[in-house]
Amino acid sequence: MSAVAFSPVPKLRIASPAREHSSNSPPAAYIEILQTLHVDDGCRCLLSIEDICLELRREQRLQSPWVGFIQGPFSDDMLEKEVLFDTFLKQCCGLFVDSPASREALQKKVSSSRSQVPCYQYRSPPITAPPPRRFSVKNLNANKQRKLISFGEKSHMFSALPVPAGWQKYRIESSWERHQQDPTDTVVAVERQPAARYHQLLTDSVVFLNLNILDAEENEIVLDCIAHQTPLIINYTLIAEEYLGSKYPLFYNALEDINGRGLLKEDKLEEVSEHLAHVPQRTGETFIAGIQNSAIYRSLPIPKSQISKSSDPNLWYHQSYDVTVLICTYTRTQNLSEILNRLCNQDFQGR
Repeated sequence: MSAVAFSPVPKLRIASPAREHSSNSPPAAYIEILQTLHVDDGCRCLLSIEDICLELRREQRLQSPWVGFIQGPFSDDMLEKEVLFDTFLKQCCGLFVDSPASREALQKKVSSSRSQVPCYQYRSPPITAPPPRRFSVKNLNANKQRKLISFGEKSHMFSALPVPAGWQKYRIESSWERHQQDPTDTVVAVERQPAARYHQLLTDSVVFLNLNILDAEENEIVLDCIAHQTPLIINYTLIAEEYLGSKYPLFYNALEDINGRGLLKEDKLEEVSEHLAHVPQRTGETFIAGIQNSAIYRSLPIPKSQISKSSDPNLWYHQSYDVTVLICTYTRTQNLSEILNRLCNQDFQGR
């Protein structure tokens, strides 16, 4: 992605989050980055589904044009039951989502309504500072047993994954995901770690992910593995390829690939760490460029306060009119120029 944005002027009026620590709103670091697009007379920008529903309750419908961010998976029950979906979409200029699942769910929901709202899936930047330490095989071997870690709810595939002697599998869980350890399970469940310990884990462990889609949490894990150059064993998906490159050495299609292709061998792990060192890093600048290059952002009007500040001929302003004239010519375009000229140069004064 080019870091040069199509619409470099700020166009959004960033609303303060309704809940400071909402689980469905972008993290504080994202909000800080988005502030570079803030202007007081810009299009209203709501940062979470809770903010959108709150505004709907206050106003019955959002009366002015707006855009919204939805963090994490989207489902129908996120919308208030008394709120009609068409009302939810009224005046909406577009929705920014961070996962294919949210985009598909919203597009499906929109297609069943009478409204048409564009959806853009943005790629999040890492929300942490560049790590002071990175993965090395030396760090990995310093453990009593080499660590293969996974995240989230109990995965049958991870439990069934055979690992060579000298390796131990760990599953990092939130407190609400914790369950009684199954004595037959070969995976050790560990409560989610503080940030410092989490980053330490990424310097002396190998990470395993198996997913159908790259959702919000997995998105951040992949980005953190790239930043730490941590070997990540991950099933092949198009989105994973977009992050890691088509020649990433640790893609797998079946569990047999992991041992059969020697994905946990030292030379393979060193090769992967070197590969990740050359993967382009996603930054705040590329995040903002992605938002600005989206069809949603480009279609927003240039705020009046910004028009005089830019001489860029690509920047344009949506002027409002009382009437819109639509001419349908089908494939008869040979005299379209003449028709448009006649339309624009009418001199009939009326009777």
